[in-house]
Amino acid sequence: QEILEKRHLRFVGSGSKASKLGMNKVLAKEVWEKAGLPTPPWQVLKKGDELKLNAPCVVKPLDSGSSIGVFVCKTRATAIEAIKLLLKKHDRVLVEKFIRGPELTVGLLEEKALAPMRIVSKRKFFDYKAKYQDNQTQHLFDTGLTKKVVERCRELAQKANKALGAIDLGRIDIMIDEQYNPWLLEI
Repeated sequence: QEILEKRHLRFVGSGSKASKLGMNKVLAKEVWEKAGLPTPPWQVLKKGDELKLNAPCVVKPLDSGSSIGVFVCKTRATAIEAIKLLLKKHDRVLVEKFIRGPELTVGLLEEKALAPMRIVSKRKFFDYKAKYQDNQTQHLFDTGLTKKVVERCRELAQKANKALGAIDLGRIDIMIDEQYNPWLLEI
């Protein structure tokens, strides 16, 4: 460690604090809300808690990746079933308002936002199969959105990354609603 500091070298990537915040969707959302950044309305539930968000909604684990265990629920009944199912494996689950519209991902390199990519899937949503198995999923640099919306997404990605204290490289997932407002999902 001392040798690295003397040579002004460091490891690439975020430290443990930023990584912890980024891996836990709720902690990230709390930081973003405190910073005044838009993230869909949400609720954390444990066994016995009442669902207060209306459908459609998304039910997912707090700290899993690759869309494993994610359910897009069109009705309250399906949301309650998804919550019950996930609570068999997890202590708590995240329920989030469903944002209908294009999905973007914005890469960050040295804290600068790169051009967003629009994710287009033939599946119900961008789930594990769409990410890793379906060769019909598209990642498009031509997002079909106005320059103003694209620049807003890049700006939000940079602010979201900075708010969590992340450095060097990252990726922020954003949904665009029907009024073309971007919403931060996760990092």
